[in-house]
Amino acid sequence: MSLFKPLSPSLTVPAPAPGWPNERTVSSLAPCLARGGDTRSNSVLVLHNEAELAPHVPAWRELARSALEPNAFHEPWMMLPALRAFAAGEGVFFVLVYGHAPRQPAGRPVLCGLFPLHRRRLSRALPLRVVGLWKHLYCFLDTPLVRADCAAPTLAALFDWLYASPLGGALLQFDAMTADGPFARALLAHCNAALRPTFVVEAWARACLEPRSPDAQGAEAYLHEAMAGKRLKDLRRKERALGGAGRLDYRVLGQGEDPAPWVESFLRLEASGWKGTEGSAMACRPENAAFFREMTQAAAEQGRLQMLGLFRDGQPLALKCNLLAPPGGYAFKIAFDEAEARNSPGVLLEVYTLEHLHRQRSTRWLDSCAVPNHPMIDRLWLERRMVQSLLVATGRRFGDLALSALPLARWLKRKFARRRAPAPAPSSEEGGPS
Repeated sequence: MSLFKPLSPSLTVPAPAPGWPNERTVSSLAPCLARGGDTRSNSVLVLHNEAELAPHVPAWRELARSALEPNAFHEPWMMLPALRAFAAGEGVFFVLVYGHAPRQPAGRPVLCGLFPLHRRRLSRALPLRVVGLWKHLYCFLDTPLVRADCAAPTLAALFDWLYASPLGGALLQFDAMTADGPFARALLAHCNAALRPTFVVEAWARACLEPRSPDAQGAEAYLHEAMAGKRLKDLRRKERALGGAGRLDYRVLGQGEDPAPWVESFLRLEASGWKGTEGSAMACRPENAAFFREMTQAAAEQGRLQMLGLFRDGQPLALKCNLLAPPGGYAFKIAFDEAEARNSPGVLLEVYTLEHLHRQRSTRWLDSCAVPNHPMIDRLWLERRMVQSLLVATGRRFGDLALSALPLARWLKRKFARRRAPAPAPSSEEGGPS
């Protein structure tokens, strides 16, 4: 049962409230959560396709610049190409929250939050309706964009809508949200104030790079801390071996340079290795390759694309694509020539990336977007970013009950899984077969 008065389930009103660029105005919980902020009502708009989103793109870009926490994967230059490539049949819709920000002129509503959502069932055993942050194949973080100076009323308006709307659900799910950032803290504050149960489905740490002093000495100190001297010496030997067959150089995509040649080289290089053999390279599926081309072009136009490469006689041995979201960035993809794998061109390019980020002063951190315990990047990048899969109750019937039961269900599943697992064979020391 919700502790707050539910809203009308109606999705639209005949005429928008004066001054609001949307369809429906909903009351927020700002009086109890904003702690002295603006307590005027927020306006929630539900959009279902790119055409409906188009008029809001300028406000969306402004939201990304003033967000509580940056996320390149939720910016329009990434999200709109993803919609074209991957959203068919996914039932994706967008919830936009407009409101008043303290630093904006009075009476001018601004976009305070944008949430790409889709609906699904929690599991076969629990047929609860769940609304989740939409995460396509190449989205490695689903922390939503929420304006920093009005996060509390924005979250309140979102949960009001989730409770009242037919498009809402009993639970809100994040698949891969930062667990140690300002958005997680704002969400926790909201849940504590509104008495909303939460359940961490899974949590993990992934490698993150935070440059030290912005100079060559800082990079050298970082490398010596991350790797033993013997391993560094071995990498320099491999670099010399690669250079012995031709002229070796490292390059960075220049400002204003056409990214298309880099992008096409990346697609070819990735497809030439095991990903191409297994069919998981982007070039193996036309829609994936089209997404990468369109996304990188849009990112370059916004100054958000960083591409680095290791070349020999002008031919790429390794290429890396980073996506920038000031003050940080995300390591999106890397590819290397597997015929030269013995000389580790991919690792050498990662070392160069580390040195490059130390030399330039604009990128304060780079999220690896890697799986936990990655055998290469975890040994090279020292910092860690906490990521979690999280469920939050919206106040609907059975949502709170489901979250309360999930720890017991997890315990039972693990207990019976251990019982069904075959006993390990005795080791040779125990007298069994060797």
